[in-house]
Amino acid sequence: MSLQAHPFFECSPVADYPIAGKYPQIDYLFGRGSNIPIRDFISKLRPEKWENVPNVALSLARGAKWTDFMSSALVPNYVGLLVSTEAQGLLQQFRLPAHRWIPTKIVGQLQQGKQREERPYAILNFGDSDADAVDYPNSAFYHFIDEVPLHFDSLADWIAFARQSSAPPLIRFTRLVLAEPLDIFSIPFDATTIVSERLKNAIEESSLVGFKFEPMTRMEVMMKE
Repeated sequence: MSLQAHPFFECSPVADYPIAGKYPQIDYLFGRGSNIPIRDFISKLRPEKWENVPNVALSLARGAKWTDFMSSALVPNYVGLLVSTEAQGLLQQFRLPAHRWIPTKIVGQLQQGKQREERPYAILNFGDSDADAVDYPNSAFYHFIDEVPLHFDSLADWIAFARQSSAPPLIRFTRLVLAEPLDIFSIPFDATTIVSERLKNAIEESSLVGFKFEPMTRMEVMMKE
């Protein structure tokens, strides 16, 4: 089995006003008289609390536009992507890491003489995908502060090294090796989501809007084949 480099792209919600309007597009939780603190909602999207995710709706910010990939401080990229059901349908056709889909809805602002609009959305919630999907022994790392290369045999080694310092070091991949072929992935200890070229092309060839892609240049991404 050989390692092959593949082009990957950073994927984020579009922030341009003509497409997204106000940024971020989601500004608060919309509940039935309930008041769920934002920090609690985010913490319950973490893998260790998967069984306790509150059933909530999200509010479209005034001046924001509907897109298929929504920007939201309530659903940061390191825990998942907030996408339309149409985008969900496309993403499900590709190779995903450990994940689950959390159904939700987005509620539009009240407008004079109009009913409040609601649309179904879903959160692509990443699990501990970095623990299983990264081939740590074959990956390469760099200490951003000390400017020295590093090596780790597992995620546990990475965490143990970081805990040895009173100020956890900034560790970056220089080569990220995936243990299995994937089309979308959340970089460990990073808010960056990366996608394969074939998924990027499929999104761009579809009618989906709100996805922004930038070439991944700060690291090499490789997969076992």
